[in-house]
Amino acid sequence: GPAHIIRMDYEGEGHKKILADHPQLQAPHGLAIFEEHIYYLVANSFRLSRCLIFGPQHCETFIYRVFDANTFVLRHESVQRDDVENECDAITCDHVCVLEDDGAKCLCDDGALVKSGECRKMDKKDLPLF
Repeated sequence: GPAHIIRMDYEGEGHKKILADHPQLQAPHGLAIFEEHIYYLVANSFRLSRCLIFGPQHCETFIYRVFDANTFVLRHESVQRDDVENECDAITCDHVCVLEDDGAKCLCDDGALVKSGECRKMDKKDLPLF
């Protein structure tokens, strides 16, 4: 199907298309959000593109012909700091690890805390559609 970038709340509600059917969104290779833009690499190209998150669906090529997008990774210092210890590295979670005031916790796909290493089985009709 056509490629879309959609934003929604944590519960999977309030869907809003940020970008739909854009010619450069056929095979994005990486995605990063910084300030008011979504940055993505266009696979098999030499192009880093960005789109406004809010307002008009305006996209532009940000960097072109500087690197091969297939060998590039989007990273930003303020998001992925090397000087901060990741408490989730110390525990094993089968689903999602989150940081609470009292340390790392494992969450199930539905946001509930893991109990005795298990998550309740979700009914398919309760899962969000993407």
